[in-house]
Amino acid sequence: MDHDRTVAENKDASQVLDRWEELVNAGHVDEIMARFSDDAIWCNAEEGIPVIGREAIQDKTRAVFAWARARNSLLEIRQVEILGNWGYLTASFSATWSEPGGHQVEERSRYVLILKRESAGWRIWSFCFMPESKQGD
Repeated sequence: MDHDRTVAENKDASQVLDRWEELVNAGHVDEIMARFSDDAIWCNAEEGIPVIGREAIQDKTRAVFAWARARNSLLEIRQVEILGNWGYLTASFSATWSEPGGHQVEERSRYVLILKRESAGWRIWSFCFMPESKQGD
């Protein structure tokens, strides 16, 4: 595969996270979930139990946003690799979460996403979330 094609495919695949910070800050669950495949898997390294399927992940995401709101989110894509209709993406993420009672939590995490090319474009097939640090007031 030539260099220009590789760069174009990596950019195309990384668009699955376009506007991620804006969507997380606003709590737009439906727009976030549109980026996931129907058979997606969501893993949080702290919890250790995967959530399987877009509907189940959507329920989990709605519960998180009902409990706390993110602000000042920052996402930085670190690496994108594509091989045919599959790829992976790594990223770092940070946000301030406003929890009940006004409690503020600063969070830093790493993401590892396995991407799947579907007829509608790239979708998140596996979303692995690894918290690095949390600090609260």
